[in-house]
Amino acid sequence: MKYSPRAEESAKYPGIFGQKILLEKLGKILYSSIPLGFDSVVFKVRTLAPWGQASMDITRADGSAQSATVADNAMQCAGELRANMYRDGLGTWFSAEFTVTAAGSLHTTYNYDDEPNWTRPAEAVFYVDDLERFPRDPEHIPEWLRRQVELAGR
Repeated sequence: MKYSPRAEESAKYPGIFGQKILLEKLGKILYSSIPLGFDSVVFKVRTLAPWGQASMDITRADGSAQSATVADNAMQCAGELRANMYRDGLGTWFSAEFTVTAAGSLHTTYNYDDEPNWTRPAEAVFYVDDLERFPRDPEHIPEWLRRQVELAGR
């Protein structure tokens, strides 16, 4: 799935207040995808600046789960959130998990350091693009990311 968060969207919602707005927006998108009779939705995002993968599962109260279609606007919103959460020199997250319950709660986890668990490998140049879009100081570049950038010949 290809996407590119619009820079103007990230600028529209700056800082921690922007995170709150974007999380609420994403939460509403995910909440609306919980069918009647289901208890929660789990949206998993693995992403680099020009490219990403996502999956979504809906779960019943008994714990049984099934895959669901990821809404395009959920991926777009996650991309905007990722751009908003960038911090100079530190970077931003590579993968995240968002869980929304039918009761309306939202739980999030972010991975800033480990290589995403891709379902299909990312092209090496995507790692370069991501590092250019979200620069990190050398001490904040994980070893796996350095290797991928080297594989791309940069």
